[in-house]
Amino acid sequence: MGNRKVALVTGGSSGIGMGIALELAGKGYDIAFTYRNNAEGASAVAAQIEALGVACRFYQIAVEELEACAALAEGGGARGMIYGQELDMRYEAEPAGVAELLALHRHKTGALIRAAAAMGCAAAQAPQPVRQAMDQYAAELGLVFQIVDDILDVTATTEELGKPAGSDASNEKTTFVTLYGLEG
Repeated sequence: MGNRKVALVTGGSSGIGMGIALELAGKGYDIAFTYRNNAEGASAVAAQIEALGVACRFYQIAVEELEACAALAEGGGARGMIYGQELDMRYEAEPAGVAELLALHRHKTGALIRAAAAMGCAAAQAPQPVRQAMDQYAAELGLVFQIVDDILDVTATTEELGKPAGSDASNEKTTFVTLYGLEG
């Protein structure tokens, strides 16, 4: 069967979407339609293309699903968690200040928590003000998570943590505790 090419076509049952889908299907592409509350429109375009005798597979993808996938890719990608991990490794070799530590955690733990919030907002089709509020909440939650993790690394036991206690200090990592102390 070999690899097949898939084209993402937006525009529902509009003439433009139909024309693009027909042209790409004729070139051997499978067609993935996006829709927002109009699955019937995407089905109608697929039926019209099939009626013309063009052989291809059809996939219907809700716009919300694409938004959720994009949020996860961004949170886990080169501008999210991967960048945060890069910063984490950099600051194992050199000391970090407050700004560097905040950037590290914003891109590491915070990026994944923000991605989870964005995925939920996409699924719920939340309005923009709600999305902005959730993004801010998730960013702050990521920071709180990291501060608590830094404190527990100093105050908890290995058994309580499930990982070696004091590993940040033994690795000479800059943490919120090394910058501000336990009393902050």
